[in-house]
Amino acid sequence: DRAYARQHQIRAWELDKTAPEAYAMYGATFIAEGRHYDRAIDMLEQAKRLLGSSVDIRLLLAEAYLRSGDTENATKYAGSVLAWSHSEWDGSIRAREILAEANPATRLENLEVEETL
Repeated sequence: DRAYARQHQIRAWELDKTAPEAYAMYGATFIAEGRHYDRAIDMLEQAKRLLGSSVDIRLLLAEAYLRSGDTENATKYAGSVLAWSHSEWDGSIRAREILAEANPATRLENLEVEETL
């Protein structure tokens, strides 16, 4: 159950606010719930500040921004996932889907991908 999962993520976050994974998983609970994307983004941006090289965190950010309606940031983060990951990875597949959803009138090969964020 999502409420139970969130309670444990909150507890992990409270125990160690220096662990990027605690921020990321806490943020992911809001995405899974399908609401409070602003809170998800806050937690995930904190996780990215602590562990900026994580493509998993960038993918979660792309998802949260897409669901919040911020297609510009969704595109930015999904593009960075593609720039930093292998094409066979499941996260790369989801990043391409996010790019397509965020930019329905644009062909993927025409999108510029940022390598650094």
